[in-house]
Amino acid sequence: MPSSLPDTTQRAELEREPGVLEVLGQNIEDVYGQSLSELQKAAADGSLHRVASEVVLWHSKLVLAERNLERATRNLTDSLGPEAGELTDVQMVLASAVDDAVTIRDVRATVVSTLLKLYPNGQAPTPVPRTAGARTVAVATEPTASVLSPSPASVVSVTRGVRR
Repeated sequence: MPSSLPDTTQRAELEREPGVLEVLGQNIEDVYGQSLSELQKAAADGSLHRVASEVVLWHSKLVLAERNLERATRNLTDSLGPEAGELTDVQMVLASAVDDAVTIRDVRATVVSTLLKLYPNGQAPTPVPRTAGARTVAVATEPTASVLSPSPASVVSVTRGVRR
């Protein structure tokens, strides 16, 4: 049975390609015009605006997820023998850990990417003051009374007529 793992003899070729950390890190630096280390320092001392702080926070979480993925992959690779065969229960657990680590890394990468797409200038939009028109729209989008949980008083008033 052929292995579905990548051929490690092509590692040099794979290492030349930028990974998700490098690509998103470069995107962050391009948006904010500062290096990641400068942005991390600014976030730590509180001088970075809210959206940029969120991007830096999620990028840090992404770095941790990438490290966990590398460790999980290494553990799985180390547990595999030189010959292809059925996976043991331990190897299946390690393979599941790799799958979980990939999912976590991808979700965190998606959060960073989405923040950069939603706020391409690096800042959250200025809140629009609520006008009479805005209040009308807000009221129209709120749940109707039929969807809300009944209050104890309304339950009592409805059930009084039902009691005999």
